[in-house]
Amino acid sequence: MLLTLLPLYTSCMTYGSTVGTLILVITYHFSQALALLSCHHKQPPCDLCNLGKGCQLQLAHCSPVHLGCCFGLCSERVRQKKELDLVMGERDILGTQLIRRNDELALLYEKVKIQQSTLSRGQMQYRDRLNEIRVLKIKLADLKRELHVLRTGVANVDVLKREVASLGRQLLQERTKVKALSEELENPLNVHRWRKLEGSDPSTYEMIQKIQTLQKRLIGKTEEVVEKELLIQEKEKLYVELKSILARQPGPEVAEQLSMYQASLRDKTKQLKAMASELNMYQAQVAEYKYEIERLTRELGGLKKKYFESKKREQLEKEAQRGAAAAAGALPGSKTAPVGSPQQQRFTGGGFSLSTVVTQ
Repeated sequence: MLLTLLPLYTSCMTYGSTVGTLILVITYHFSQALALLSCHHKQPPCDLCNLGKGCQLQLAHCSPVHLGCCFGLCSERVRQKKELDLVMGERDILGTQLIRRNDELALLYEKVKIQQSTLSRGQMQYRDRLNEIRVLKIKLADLKRELHVLRTGVANVDVLKREVASLGRQLLQERTKVKALSEELENPLNVHRWRKLEGSDPSTYEMIQKIQTLQKRLIGKTEEVVEKELLIQEKEKLYVELKSILARQPGPEVAEQLSMYQASLRDKTKQLKAMASELNMYQAQVAEYKYEIERLTRELGGLKKKYFESKKREQLEKEAQRGAAAAAGALPGSKTAPVGSPQQQRFTGGGFSLSTVVTQ
């Protein structure tokens, strides 16, 4: 360090005391900044450091304006390095936060699945409770009807009591008659036990009338018999049909199979609901991924556009520089390049250069 500062000190003496001191201070701070950069990265000195060492040797021949520019460039590099460290730290923090948010999202998805299964079980229990409530309402209606019948019966108690009293009196009368008849049977007044039947032979007209009435009754009874026979035949046919239907009805084995099928259907329905919920979740994830792909595609298109624009600007600048160089070479009094020199440009056709390549 001292060896590098000796020629600077000698050059500072040529500029004066104040300007020389300023040059020494700027050179010292520039060398300190380069040393800090090399120590911070723990790497061998880069091209910038080599450039700085070369600049230290050339500072003796530089003006104060050039020294200020070098010092500003060094401070700008240090500031940019600090900003890069801050940005990298923020990137690491954001990465950890993203991982934490992804874990929280997975946990929330698991909670949603658990809540959906709990909700499905709750719905099944709710339907069972509704069925129980319906059965209880039917039982309550039956009990209310029985209560109404009993209340109407209680209202007719007086009538029933009067009927019981009248029936009791009739029972006493019949009992007295039975007692009198039993006593008469025990002590009969008619020893021969016969009675004289009184009657007379009916006339011819009365007999004819009785015959006609009996014939009418017989005709009516025969018609009733025919109707009854038809009804019996219909009932027999219906009985045979019902018997055949009952023979075709499934037995207990089919009922067991039906119950098994119903249980499997309920299980499949539950699985279908779970798969539908998972499908909705996957569709939401696909939509998010599509949106992310579209966003990345847009960013890629923007980057390509910027890249092509920068390339186009560089090409235009190169063409402008070549045009300026060609114009400078075409001025009178300027030295023309030899024929075999690489600086000479050859054109053919419409005047396009053969040594330049146009990039698309």
